[in-house]
Amino acid sequence: MIQAARTGIFLGLTLAVLIGPVFFALLQTSIHKGFGAGVLIAFGISVSDIIYMFISNVFVSTIQNLTTIEYWLGMVGGFVLIIIGIQTFFRPPKLNGDKVLPKRTVAHNAGLIGRGFILNFTHPGVLIFWLSVTGVLSAEFQYTNHEKLMLFSFTALTVLSTDILKSYAAHKIKRLLTHKILIILNHTMGIILILFGLGFIVKTLWF
Repeated sequence: MIQAARTGIFLGLTLAVLIGPVFFALLQTSIHKGFGAGVLIAFGISVSDIIYMFISNVFVSTIQNLTTIEYWLGMVGGFVLIIIGIQTFFRPPKLNGDKVLPKRTVAHNAGLIGRGFILNFTHPGVLIFWLSVTGVLSAEFQYTNHEKLMLFSFTALTVLSTDILKSYAAHKIKRLLTHKILIILNHTMGIILILFGLGFIVKTLWF
């Protein structure tokens, strides 16, 4: 059980240090909408990871149309990232003193969770990661069902914890940012997200 927990923490930290579109979207949300919004995005990310953990663990030996799944994930994920990137690029910079945070409603919170979920779920690399991890675990280790549950639980908790820390750090950094820096940050993050989106689409269509 201890070994399974350690493996889960290691997998969670591995995901935490990977820098991709979800990472930049998490930072962008935390800076512009606050720490609470970043936590909701992080929660949506974790929910999608948990679903992929379940899918890969249960169906790893039966998934045959992986190429088709990758295609649609790449296309949908690419367009989602491009849209978010354009929104980020043209987002007017707001400082702490500006009254910009919308009133929190159930719909607003659900939208943030959904955004985190979609960003992570439509990333084709996430599915490949979990299928690969599950395949290796099945081939190299003889984990019981309880040990697998322990492993994936610690993985999910580690990812969620690190994403919350990223959100907190990004929110705190905002206090040091000037109006000009926020403009540059919006443009930079917007371009990065757009490039990731285009990369997903190009890779899906030509590779």
